[in-house]
Amino acid sequence: MQGVVRLPDAYVLIPGRGRGSVVTTRHGTARAPEQKVVSDQAAPWLWVSIAATLLAMAGSAIALAVGSIYTRLTPTFLPMALAQDIANLALSSPAMLIRAVLAHRGSLRAYLLWLGVLTFSVYNYVIYTFSVPFGPLFLLWVAVLGLCISALIGGVAAIDRSAVAARFASRRVILAAESKVVAAASLKPGPSCWRAALADCRGGAR
Repeated sequence: MQGVVRLPDAYVLIPGRGRGSVVTTRHGTARAPEQKVVSDQAAPWLWVSIAATLLAMAGSAIALAVGSIYTRLTPTFLPMALAQDIANLALSSPAMLIRAVLAHRGSLRAYLLWLGVLTFSVYNYVIYTFSVPFGPLFLLWVAVLGLCISALIGGVAAIDRSAVAARFASRRVILAAESKVVAAASLKPGPSCWRAALADCRGGAR
């Protein structure tokens, strides 16, 4: 019989699909519990990320609606800041909310993607906090940055990394993930671009 391994005490383990494996004993069959990959401590951090996302959406909407928010930005930096606010509202914030909800329901893939979006948000709001001249949204940006960093640290601490590695051992999955990371990085302005924009901004402030 294929896929059957003899175990002590007349237990037979049949690798199953989905959650757990089918275990057959003298008394019938049962589904063995699956190794837990994400601990219950992750739930609060999912809610923290949702709060950060709502604040981020509010800040981006205000920045796009109120022209005076970015008055101190140079012509080089201004289009990037506006484009980032649009991307926040149209892409990253919805992605964060959807991934957080799906991760809360138990999806491991959604949880890992949620960590990725959180990392992107931390990167984003470091730029907002330290590169954009001080203005009325500064405290909101600091709050979003702090919440995202906290959620990222808590989310990473709540996951069993060895169990995740075992789940995604396929070489094709790894190559697909690597290609997505490279594609995402190619769409984001590089450090040299941001340094040039920041230099323009500082030069204009003198």
